[in-house]
Amino acid sequence: MPLARLPWALLCLAALAALSACGSSSPTTPSTGLRSIITLTVAPNPIVSTITNPLGPVYTATWIVTLTESGTVGGVVQSVKATVFDNASGHLVASTAYDDKDLIVFVGKNRIEASGTLAVPLQVSYVLSTVDRAASLTVTTVVKDDKGNLVESSILVKIQ
Repeated sequence: MPLARLPWALLCLAALAALSACGSSSPTTPSTGLRSIITLTVAPNPIVSTITNPLGPVYTATWIVTLTESGTVGGVVQSVKATVFDNASGHLVASTAYDDKDLIVFVGKNRIEASGTLAVPLQVSYVLSTVDRAASLTVTTVVKDDKGNLVESSILVKIQ
């Protein structure tokens, strides 16, 4: 069939297909992000410690760290680590950590879905250099996202 007899619509479609095959200088936006973006929150904030042994005194702090993914890329939580520092001396007085296997046991899963959350309850006991309860807590997480990126996030919280 000669080219002149093709319906006009088919010619337009053919021209459009040829133009789109040539490429474009403007970037396209992927449907998912390039990497996970993990934000941490701690509740309660500030944390109020309790005295679990008045002879020490030994303090205990309990909290829930919530990981929120906002980069539209899920991943496996490799670790959640918490450290307590004595505000008076600056020394590290306690730490606790969960790896990916611990999270399965204590939380029920070690994965954060794209645009999802994962709540991890934590507790630590410690002794301070003074009877003042003031301490600082840092929580650090490492997530290996579905695109192979290691994403580290941290938060600093006061303990009273």
